[in-house]
Amino acid sequence: MIGDHIEQAFEKIKESLDEFLKNGSAWVFDSVIHMELKTATYHPLAPSSYIPLPSKLAAKKALINIKNTDQKCFVWPLLAALHPAAGPHSERVYHYASMEQELRLGNVTCPVQPCKVPIIEKLNNLRINVFGYEDEEVFPLYISKREDIQVINLLYITQGDNKHYCLIKNMSRLLGDLIKHDGERFYSYSCLHLFSTESLLKDDLPYCNEHSPQHIVMPEPGEESVLQFKQHKFSQPVPYAIYADFEALIEPMQTIPGKTAFHIPCGYAYLIIGPSIVYRGSDAVDHFITSIVREKGHSSQKASHHHPNAYDNTRPGRVSKSHSLQLVQKMARERQSERSRSPLRKV
Repeated sequence: MIGDHIEQAFEKIKESLDEFLKNGSAWVFDSVIHMELKTATYHPLAPSSYIPLPSKLAAKKALINIKNTDQKCFVWPLLAALHPAAGPHSERVYHYASMEQELRLGNVTCPVQPCKVPIIEKLNNLRINVFGYEDEEVFPLYISKREDIQVINLLYITQGDNKHYCLIKNMSRLLGDLIKHDGERFYSYSCLHLFSTESLLKDDLPYCNEHSPQHIVMPEPGEESVLQFKQHKFSQPVPYAIYADFEALIEPMQTIPGKTAFHIPCGYAYLIIGPSIVYRGSDAVDHFITSIVREKGHSSQKASHHHPNAYDNTRPGRVSKSHSLQLVQKMARERQSERSRSPLRKV
């Protein structure tokens, strides 16, 4: 879908900005100097005449496949939904031919491409969803943004270069083999996720409708479809792991060919992940309490350097400026005192 390609384009722009910011700290995006947009006309093969249903779909008895001989395979399923046939053989065109003029197409010509569905929705005050079918799997192609009227669901099937619309008369039966559930099924049209109750479906809709229709494609079975670590013979456990990060100042340079800047380290931070404490013995409870008390002492000593924020009661959500200044002055005095007591050393 076009919406997915637009989202990918935005993600690429964000990644480019991240790469730009890696060249130095405190950079801020200011403006776009130049933008170039290239377009290409897309002419997909449009649906046309009747296609027999695959045996698996026909066995579900969830579709009305109109046996048309013209290019109006989009028109007849809509009329079949708006004016259900009273007699047998609802797949025959004669049930709906007298109502053909009720459907306004505007400038849209038959056969109708899926991208033209929003236009027909607006002209006829309808809510239409279109689903695709490939490799015995149903997936959303176009999902209407409207929620105030009854929905008409269409299935878009293909056979070689020919494409055809069918009316979905029972979505639950069409998707019934996705999961073993005997009760009534409630599906999100955007992702075809199953919910056990209608209330759960309604809770999910505001989040699901924010995104374009989703189609999950899993890799083909085989060793190449799963990426995993296999060289276990080269691995060994370690008691500690240290994760470190440096900050650096960027100094422009011209002396080394191919290099534009020199990174001067100015600070760092690191986190130590150590082994878990394991003890086995009959006095496990006493030993645990003793260990926790000891850990509390160490933690309390480290936490004593933490200064909580003082909030200004007259301005909710704001930290008192006077208190912040006092904290800064106190921390400066403590650091100055530590420097005076410690021998000079190079870090």
